[in-house]
Amino acid sequence: MTYRLLSFLTIMLSISCARDSNPVTQCTPAPDVFVRETSSSPATVGISVRINAGLTSAPPSYALWARYPDGETESIYATCKASQGYAASTDSYSESLPVWFGIRSEEGLAPGNPDLDAITTATPTRDNFEIHWNPKISGQQDTVQLFLEANMPNDFNDYFNAGLGTNGQPSLIWFTSFVLYPDTLIVVRPATVIGRSDPKGQTSKLYSDRNGITTAQNIISGIDLWRLR
Repeated sequence: MTYRLLSFLTIMLSISCARDSNPVTQCTPAPDVFVRETSSSPATVGISVRINAGLTSAPPSYALWARYPDGETESIYATCKASQGYAASTDSYSESLPVWFGIRSEEGLAPGNPDLDAITTATPTRDNFEIHWNPKISGQQDTVQLFLEANMPNDFNDYFNAGLGTNGQPSLIWFTSFVLYPDTLIVVRPATVIGRSDPKGQTSKLYSDRNGITTAQNIISGIDLWRLR
């Protein structure tokens, strides 16, 4: 009886561990330069994301997407935590970046989709890393908008404290835009914070107010853009 009981408990523990395993560990390590090309043509735009590391013990999760003049969006890059979730439940707003969650849902990028896997890596350990990208613009001189959503787990402050039932300060969204000319790239608007997500992640809506936001504004120190060729 004792042997059967121990065997049963061992099996149940194994099932529990498998269910709660963290898919972040399954992501390939991020190289110094992550290349995401949407066509057979070489990448034309370089994007450098500068991160303030060490704000908390856990690294931030973030995602980058573009919006074209016709309103179409394109997800460009996501960390594994943002893409796959922190545990087995991958479709929860509270375990991902809420605003990007809405974008990726519109694009049909559910976990397991090869297109989502193609833009996902483990969180880069570098404070500054590059993404090489070939935007899908139909003509020159189109203004392309870029959005980056970032969030730090357990980033509590006096306003967004543990008693509110949140994961700390909500994710923030940085925005910049550029025009790609034949020989150069012109930044139309430098990267700035334009809003936040819902603190409890119950909607993908972007809110413009930043009431109670403190250290979360320092997660990203800058986004640089340039033409590669």
